[in-house]
Amino acid sequence: MDRYDVVIIGGGPAGLAAAIYSSRAGVRTLLIEGNMLRGRAAYAREVDNYPGFPEGISGNELVVRLVKHAERFGTTIMVGQSVMEMELCGKIKNVKTISSEFKSKAVIIATGLVQRKLGIPGEDRFVGRGVSYCATCDGYFFRNKKVAVVGSDEDALYDLKYLSSMTKDILLIPNVPHFDREKSEYAKNLGAEVLEGARLVEVLGENKLTGIKIKDENGKETVLKLDGLFVALGFTPISDIARSAGLRTTREGYIVVNENMETNLNGVYAAGDCTGRSHQIIVAVGQGATAGINASDYAKNIDLLTPTQ
Repeated sequence: MDRYDVVIIGGGPAGLAAAIYSSRAGVRTLLIEGNMLRGRAAYAREVDNYPGFPEGISGNELVVRLVKHAERFGTTIMVGQSVMEMELCGKIKNVKTISSEFKSKAVIIATGLVQRKLGIPGEDRFVGRGVSYCATCDGYFFRNKKVAVVGSDEDALYDLKYLSSMTKDILLIPNVPHFDREKSEYAKNLGAEVLEGARLVEVLGENKLTGIKIKDENGKETVLKLDGLFVALGFTPISDIARSAGLRTTREGYIVVNENMETNLNGVYAAGDCTGRSHQIIVAVGQGATAGINASDYAKNIDLLTPTQ
């Protein structure tokens, strides 16, 4: 069983930023990622609002740089080891993966979100090439172009409002049989054309998105030309394991933290999208830095793990 001062769960921007600050503080740091080191940043074909990169940078390249930065300060990074169970209530934390077990003095949860998708042909193919899951991230690239938002809840209306300042040629596809009248009027007042009763069935294009196929209530299919499609079906925070370990979460499943990224359990912190604070990379990095600083301070100040524990 390996022992660390700080164990970080999640390899997106928040987790990697936490690793940079934790390992730089001189504490032994392990970062565990069950899938790939990138998080939701992988959806960003180009990030043009991250400070210090005036020419823009791809989400993947930004994550590659964060990984190198964390490794430079000594972070141990373990990929492909999903966390199966955590014991977080004691002074010494226990994190179990599929094949290993780790003890630590502090834990940082940065597990992010799962994006709800349409699950239709062409959706995955054109991510970053016309299909986006973040209007505030990518709306700037579609100024004065024809775009559509698909969704029927508050996330869709928020994206619609944001995009209405970028372009006046915008559609809202609720993608549900019955759309709330008040929401429909709100969308129309923003200048959007609301396609009530329509269902999105395919995303079209060659090298990039060029249009969509919709089906009306009678089964009639129509192809619409389009430059950008913003999918706003909401998110599901990855917090089940954290909640089962005793962390307090909101009704939606977001991990509850204070301004220091502290959870309700001593020595346990959370950062990034799983806290529900923001879906911006820069915010996730800031939260990760805060969590890394505070977790490393906590690890330094508690009693050292004795050989008999």
